[in-house]
Amino acid sequence: VIRRSKEQVTRTGEIYLMRGLANVFSRGIDDMARQLRSQGYDASNFSYTEWRPIADDIVRRASEKEVSYPIIIVGHSLGGNESSKFANYLATREVPVALVVAFDPVETGHVGKKIDRVINYYLPKAADNRILPKDDFSGELDNVDVTVNPAITHTNVDKEPKYQAATFQSIANLTGKLRSKQAKRVRTQR
Repeated sequence: VIRRSKEQVTRTGEIYLMRGLANVFSRGIDDMARQLRSQGYDASNFSYTEWRPIADDIVRRASEKEVSYPIIIVGHSLGGNESSKFANYLATREVPVALVVAFDPVETGHVGKKIDRVINYYLPKAADNRILPKDDFSGELDNVDVTVNPAITHTNVDKEPKYQAATFQSIANLTGKLRSKQAKRVRTQR
């Protein structure tokens, strides 16, 4: 479970960013997390293998009304694979997810109920790596083929300024400034 200082948190929401294989090829995820934290967001970055205990902690805190909504999940590569699984895990436990952003997952993902918006920036592969809706999905889903820019590869898609900026804008549109009482409560949690 993530343990960190909340002293700098000035915005609503919790943002979870997952790196891909071996924590080596997703430096764009780390850069995004640093930028978000510097802007007052509660943003955590970690290996794609670590999401389950974090999700369980969110579910527990949600039952105690200690979650700062909206919940936002971002992942690259294998982290992109796990982003839809993480979101579905929360949603099936009655924790709504406002936004999922995947950067070039390597397998097909599926999203269901209680997930509002999904954006997948992907390079099409022989094995379908789009994110697809389940029957109970009623949100907004965009699979964005990034091959329009031949300079984008699997290892740099999460670093692409255009897609990072769009992600930051989506996050800003969903979040707000904490009121002083909220901020004090967020800082004392966890």
